Amino acid sequence: MSVPIELAYFTDASEMGGAEAYLMLLAERLDRSRFRPRLILPGDAALAPMVESAHAANLQVLRMERKAVSSASVLWTMFRHATPDLVHFNLPHPYACRLAIATARMAGVRAVVTTNHAPTMNPRSYTWRGRTLLHVVNGLVDVTIVGSEANHRLAMENYLLPSERLRTIHHGVDTERFCPHVVGGFVRREFLDSSGGLLVGTIGRLSPEKGHQYFINAANLVLQRFPDARFVIVGEGPLRETIEARIRSAGLGGRVILTGLRRDIPELLAALDIFVLTSIFEGLPLTLLEAMASGKPVVVPSIDGIPDAVDDGLTGLLVPPCNPERTAEAIIELLDQPSRRQEMGEAGRRRIEGAFTLERMIQDTEALYLNLCGE
Repeated sequence: MSVPIELAYFTDASEMGGAEAYLMLLAERLDRSRFRPRLILPGDAALAPMVESAHAANLQVLRMERKAVSSASVLWTMFRHATPDLVHFNLPHPYACRLAIATARMAGVRAVVTTNHAPTMNPRSYTWRGRTLLHVVNGLVDVTIVGSEANHRLAMENYLLPSERLRTIHHGVDTERFCPHVVGGFVRREFLDSSGGLLVGTIGRLSPEKGHQYFINAANLVLQRFPDARFVIVGEGPLRETIEARIRSAGLGGRVILTGLRRDIPELLAALDIFVLTSIFEGLPLTLLEAMASGKPVVVPSIDGIPDAVDDGLTGLLVPPCNPERTAEAIIELLDQPSRRQEMGEAGRRRIEGAFTLERMIQDTEALYLNLCGE
């Protein structure tokens, strides 16, 4: 029997989000007879859920001080001391992990993989020095994974990544954990005043790219038609105080509710009547796929990799980005038609089962690792 491949997952993230959830799904579900994974991440308190999940999965974890993550000498020593066969860098944005990728190569790591979760970000948002560094470091990567065909094209256009070094591996969802049979009644009672109320929600990091201001504006419009509806925003992030202030200034306290981080996401999705995203840009959001796997109709912007998963009018409704009026119209359209919501939710579940399962994501990623390591 061959010796398991030594594999390290590396992130320099400072908070939890969909990219970090993706990383943990990979690390936890790998075939341990073929791979010996470990997790390398900063010691930020916000990442404690990753550490808890890793320990529960019997994963080795190395936590680094934040300043060490930006120290070439510390990173080089770490990679050199116990050189893994392959390092998979998780990039919630394209500029993440640049120094770590370069030092891993200098330390002798055989194979380097990245997952670029947001190749849609305009590279002009960086300085010319930053763009030059991106181009140089991208040349040190063997394969960059993207989550959709649209992101494959955008990675080539925006970051000049050659097609032969790009691999589309659709994000996957645990279809047993996220499914229409999960009971969400307790969560509904937490947020709704009556059993006949309607609950609309969004899940995501409270950061600028998620466009929560458009969700709040859309909610305000929907509440004029459905005053008993409630809207929940699930997540944490740097814009929490700004979002709270926006809710107060709109007079929506108690009707648009910030929940903070939640551990009961399957139950929360089960409680929703409609799942909504109002992002300005995305890769292919994991929360969208989880909502579809849960049998929920979705209202989402027609951007980036989202149309790869959502068939407009069949599994959900696509709306223009940054457009609360159209978003509100779509939500009202579905709230008015319970049978259509159910049909869309069922079609969304079938879409996930056909192309976005966790099993397929793990199998495709393992095959990539084995190919890069010559096995």
